[in-house]
Amino acid sequence: MNRKYLASLLLFLALPIAVGVAGCGGDESAEASLTKAQYARQANLICNHASVEGAKRAGIYASEHPKGGTEVGMYKYAGPPAFGKALEKLENLPLPSGYEAGLEAFIDEFETGVETIRTDPSSIVAQPNPFDPARKLAKKYGLGDCAVIP
Repeated sequence: MNRKYLASLLLFLALPIAVGVAGCGGDESAEASLTKAQYARQANLICNHASVEGAKRAGIYASEHPKGGTEVGMYKYAGPPAFGKALEKLENLPLPSGYEAGLEAFIDEFETGVETIRTDPSSIVAQPNPFDPARKLAKKYGLGDCAVIP
């Protein structure tokens, strides 16, 4: 496996971070509204799961392409499905009262990032990264795990 490909694989494997979100469970769709803290816990869990899913998919791609594959191939296989699923969950997560506009802007920027990597998978490692605007908003609203995704 060449070094550049291995470095890209490690990027996906390093994305997941440990999150202590014990007890945030519950059916998200059944909740009429959430507090800002509840929203942050659930959104962070969604983003963390997306990172884990992306890492798993990158590992599958690597195992299916033992002679290296391509970076773009790995990004295409791993990124859009994992982060697209996260986007869907974030869109369905009830927004806390008083934070709707800012969090809707975060979700819109996250969607832009997902659409960009769908059309250009290699953009996930570009500077600026297509998720940078979403990351900035995530950080502003206490969504730490969403602020470190791709």
